[in-house]
Amino acid sequence: MSRRKYTLLLFGVFALCAVLLVPMLDSGPNDAPDRLPPSGGQPPASNPAKTAAVTIRIGMAVDKAELRYWQEADRRFETEHPDIRIQLVNVPANDAVSEWKKASQIGDPFDVMLLASPQVADFAVNGYLLPVDDLLAGIDLSDQMEALTEPVKWNGSLWGVPFDYNPVVTVWSNALLKEAGLNGPPADWNAFTAAAKKLASQRPDLAAVNVDLSDPAEAAAWLGSFDPNAGQTVWPGLLGTAGKQQLRFAASQSRLVASLDPHAHAAELLELFRSGRLLSAVMPWSDYTALAGKAQGTLITGDKPRPSVWPGGRSLVISAQSQAPAAAGRWIGAMASSAQELAGYNTLGTLPARKSAFSRAGGRAGAVGLPEKPQALPKPFRISADPHWPERYRKWSALLAPLAGRTPTPSETERLIRIWNEEGDGGAATN
Repeated sequence: MSRRKYTLLLFGVFALCAVLLVPMLDSGPNDAPDRLPPSGGQPPASNPAKTAAVTIRIGMAVDKAELRYWQEADRRFETEHPDIRIQLVNVPANDAVSEWKKASQIGDPFDVMLLASPQVADFAVNGYLLPVDDLLAGIDLSDQMEALTEPVKWNGSLWGVPFDYNPVVTVWSNALLKEAGLNGPPADWNAFTAAAKKLASQRPDLAAVNVDLSDPAEAAAWLGSFDPNAGQTVWPGLLGTAGKQQLRFAASQSRLVASLDPHAHAAELLELFRSGRLLSAVMPWSDYTALAGKAQGTLITGDKPRPSVWPGGRSLVISAQSQAPAAAGRWIGAMASSAQELAGYNTLGTLPARKSAFSRAGGRAGAVGLPEKPQALPKPFRISADPHWPERYRKWSALLAPLAGRTPTPSETERLIRIWNEEGDGGAATN
């Protein structure tokens, strides 16, 4: 072969190689040939264990005992959901609302918060929350008690998922009721005062009722306990005849009214009941269940408990600025399940918001068992959402605070009635 033909042949070989190599050199790691997805047309699923877990921040304002409950629930959740991590932040109850609002305002929000249900509308109106209708479509909301979902509905949307409720109830000494000639709790205020006077004539150290009037929840519950219309308006409703009589009774018959905190002084209340020196006491349901477990059947709330003026409901909400609303929704779905709410009752004594939790109840060890149907419990009134409720609550808290550990004087009572019924701070007392 001549030198010229040999050169041309080599040139042709090099040119052919160049043509074949250029496309290969241009192709990068993201330009691999298309591959068919697995059956069903979905891309290969990622391995959650190899995916960076998303962290959601949960805002709470609870005591140490309840904090342990939530911490344990979060540990179980993280085990079952390795792609989600929980950062639980507990703050003092008095600072919670302002701190959570401030966090949203500065762009560092909590993903989820546990709010008193009447607080939800205020947060929703101010743009702090996401509506949860679509996000939590998997939760059977028909299983929720309507009276507990009502306060978290606003402008056609649901802004929170009820978790529990803790109604304030009146607890009675069964033995003293029988001694007074009653087969159950007195039906009206006149029956109560008649029983109190009869028992006091034989028991000079008797207290007819223990109620902390400085606590807005206890005050509202007691002052509405003999009023058939109490609680049917957004609390606090106007004081009726019975409510006024009760306040005046507390002022004029102060020796018959005790003012112990039912949570902090549970042992003292139990001793008063056992020794026949206390006819009735106003307290949250959770305190009643703990007390009744030690009282060995001597305390009752009645076969047909009156509707609760103060439901004490709490709801889980999602921040409008949450960066992980889907993860937040999954956490709420797990915490608001009937099984978890039942665990809350067995641990905390607060009642489940789900009707189905009652049918699977096993009862709280050493305390009052949860009945199979919620109808046997104090039924919370259906109170509509009210964005102004928090401000009214602060107003009444400030008004009642001076009554801590004592009953009002007659002049304080008349002033309280006028302010409560928005009749001004002066003028004659009303009947």
